[in-house]
Amino acid sequence: MPIKQSLSELLCGEIKSKEVIDVIFDELENQLLDKREITVNLKKVTFVSVYFLERLERFMEKAKDLSVEIKIINISPEIYKVFQVSRLNTVLNACLSP
Repeated sequence: MPIKQSLSELLCGEIKSKEVIDVIFDELENQLLDKREITVNLKKVTFVSVYFLERLERFMEKAKDLSVEIKIINISPEIYKVFQVSRLNTVLNACLSP
């Protein structure tokens, strides 16, 4: 059954489901064609899976290739630490400090 929630509704709580993560990044990748800057608000996110991190890194690389600036805002200290431990430099550079 297709997920019909908005991006802001999906970026909430624990993000573990592959299906939900695919919907999130499909929506974000669609925005790459229309915008020069995209802000990703992680205010309500409490957990991200490894799959989320992989998709985020690929999304950041696509954005860079298309000269689209990505800003990741409202990151909890716990999620920011996951980004640091994962050594996702592309992601960390887009983060506004928690």
